[in-house]
Amino acid sequence: MVRTMFYIKKDKAKLNGDCPLYIKVIFNRQSITLATGKYISEERWKQTDNLRRVLRQDKEKVLKEFLDLYILKINKIYNQLERNQDKISIEEFKLKILDKEVEETKPCILDIIQIHNTHFAKLVNIGERTSASLQKYERVKELIRIFNLKTFGTEKVLIDKINSSYIYNLESYLKFESEYKGKLGIQNNSLVKYFKNLKTICNYAIKMEILEKNPFNLYSGKIKVTDATYLTADELKRIENKIFSIDRLERVKDIFLFSCYTGLRYTDIKNLKHKNLAEGNFLKIEITFD
Repeated sequence: MVRTMFYIKKDKAKLNGDCPLYIKVIFNRQSITLATGKYISEERWKQTDNLRRVLRQDKEKVLKEFLDLYILKINKIYNQLERNQDKISIEEFKLKILDKEVEETKPCILDIIQIHNTHFAKLVNIGERTSASLQKYERVKELIRIFNLKTFGTEKVLIDKINSSYIYNLESYLKFESEYKGKLGIQNNSLVKYFKNLKTICNYAIKMEILEKNPFNLYSGKIKVTDATYLTADELKRIENKIFSIDRLERVKDIFLFSCYTGLRYTDIKNLKHKNLAEGNFLKIEITFD
């Protein structure tokens, strides 16, 4: 719903007594005030009941016609928005009245990360994702926040500013300058995983029609495969046969061996539930992880 009201500002009257005319527009329970660029004396404004009575002076008739057209324009804009079911802010509505172009609001990268993380947290709550994965996405958000602040002096960097230069500088910052728990810099494989998280976040934004393309597809870093250190069968057997006098250490030993024989990460084992197991002629493990 839109409502309008004209009024004069007596404190801004000219030397001849004419006061500027303003219009107050109430749109979606918010209001804006616009100057019409027209003037009328306080005396005539009162005598004509705010130009609502029969007018005799030609200049007042012209003024009344101008104001009527102004209201008609506002109503047309509002009716068009209603037909198209467009949702706009009061400031965007103001720009339309003033015949100024309404610029498309671009989201910033932190807003997009937060939208994704909020959705991901809901999946964690219903057990479809793990809290460990959510922590990684929250870590990504904090890294981007600090980088933006140090590089641009603000946390709010619009998504259309994410270009190859931004990505190169971000990679350099994370690799050499980022500090976490007293440790400086992030190793290559962890760095690549953070960028993979950013790609996942932006892909979600594309699905939600927030973005049209993924700017982090420009990143080309690769995981470096290194020779893994492994235990021999004899070494594993010696661990199996080792008896600890402390129950806690015995449990740690069992978990470690289970990890070695199944290839599961500690975080996966930690989240393992009885419902993931099914026993038949052999032990069958059915697990779904992030």
